[in-house]
Amino acid sequence: MTTKHIPTEEEVLAAWSGLGYYRRARSLKRAADAIVDEHRGRLPKEMEQLRALPGFGDYTAAAVGSIALRLPFAAVDGNVRRVTARLFAVSSREGHPRLADLASALLDRRRPGDWNQAMMELGATLCTPREPRCPVCPLRRYCAARELGKVESFPEPRPQPRTKHVDEVVVAVIRRGVLLLLQRGDGGSFSRMWELPRMDTREVGKRDLTPERVLAELTGLEAASFAPIGRTESTFTHHRIRTRLYRAESPTPGRIRRPRHVAHRWVKARDMNTLAASKAQKKLFALLRDTLTGRQASPPAVVSPAPDSLRPG
Repeated sequence: MTTKHIPTEEEVLAAWSGLGYYRRARSLKRAADAIVDEHRGRLPKEMEQLRALPGFGDYTAAAVGSIALRLPFAAVDGNVRRVTARLFAVSSREGHPRLADLASALLDRRRPGDWNQAMMELGATLCTPREPRCPVCPLRRYCAARELGKVESFPEPRPQPRTKHVDEVVVAVIRRGVLLLLQRGDGGSFSRMWELPRMDTREVGKRDLTPERVLAELTGLEAASFAPIGRTESTFTHHRIRTRLYRAESPTPGRIRRPRHVAHRWVKARDMNTLAASKAQKKLFALLRDTLTGRQASPPAVVSPAPDSLRPG
């Protein structure tokens, strides 16, 4: 394996941007580093060594081990659990270990990778949570849940948490055609990712959520006024987030203070998508790109020459 260029975590996150599950991208980077540093660039062939890789739990270790190395281990994800629960009419109360044992007993040890992929595909396409396609299922004659006439009762559906509605205010600070972005610190789903200054109603009350407060608390700046640019909506872990985007008009001079972030950067429109950012932020970037490139019919901000503390760069 050649290692002429090993991408940084930020480069991996930038390539992954918009896909969600950013923790997986970080684990992928750490696992690749461990394979290069500890295993000479090759996947370890022992199950315990696979499980020890960053981000590798039982499912990932079994899936990678069976598909890439033909190791005889059942990869048990949600699809496989559902197929197995219905095949044997096993209640969820009996727990995941019982389903894992049954999946392992079914495994074709001569072709474990093909078997695991077939089980996952069966659950994803035929043995679906709702309206399963039982008449064309190759396992229909062996299915205990079908025999009982209770296919959709196995496994028992879990109660879904209610969606919470969140209001968010985001502020764009633009100087000489470049945009101010802030970088989050370590920890959380969006660790080390770039974003516009933003706050929401999980932090402050709705009446106190203003662009003035967002700009002051996250950058230490003030603005003469705020022009609305647009609105977006996004969903994240049972939260429906309604975002209002404003442009800070004529931000006052002063050093940028960022008590909640670890870095800031001035970015040109063409460079916004090269940075690691969430899908929700990408939506906002798209709105701003039109503003920065002059395609949006909105009056330009009236700005004075930027002092050193506000100069891009």
